[in-house]
Amino acid sequence: MHTWHLRGRSKITKALIAACFFMFTRAFYLEESETIMINYTSLASTSFHMPKIGLGTFGLAPSEAKATINDALSLGYRLFDCAPVYFNEMELGDAFHESISGVPRTDCFITSKLASPFHRPEHVEPALRKTLADLRLGYLDLFLIHWPVAFKYVDFDPSVRGWPNEDIDDSDDGANIDPTVSLRDTWTGKCWRRNFSKIGQVMFFSS
Repeated sequence: MHTWHLRGRSKITKALIAACFFMFTRAFYLEESETIMINYTSLASTSFHMPKIGLGTFGLAPSEAKATINDALSLGYRLFDCAPVYFNEMELGDAFHESISGVPRTDCFITSKLASPFHRPEHVEPALRKTLADLRLGYLDLFLIHWPVAFKYVDFDPSVRGWPNEDIDDSDDGANIDPTVSLRDTWTGKCWRRNFSKIGQVMFFSS
């Protein structure tokens, strides 16, 4: 199981992160005979709606992705929360692509996130394209800036699916933080205004 690198963060920050993680990625486990009723909520300042209940994929072992996605779709889940730093998007993409549930892509709401090493404007679109390739999707319904802190860039091969290691989630006790990249810089990445993602938003931010 992947563990977020929280070394160097305060106890309060860790508590807030844990609370936000629970809120955003909790899953509701049902008996095999049950299905869930899908209710939708509006996304602020948009015309889009997303399911109120979704399946978080943090901590999902890659080997369990196929069975989990098939079961979730069969039970009625339509919202799936993903991220590169969960290190299972390649297997989730294969699971979505090979699903035997018969649920069309347009009925699902799939979220992923921008990892911290890719906050510079010129890195946003390549990182999104990488996520789309890993998930075997043509678009995302929601693309989030995962954390409000940029890391030093981590190079990757866009022709290779998956990640060879967990470097994109390693702050190295803060040594990899890049203070020269602002959130304004990140928002200028041109993919936010193209058709790879229906909505761009932020996550784990405080006002």
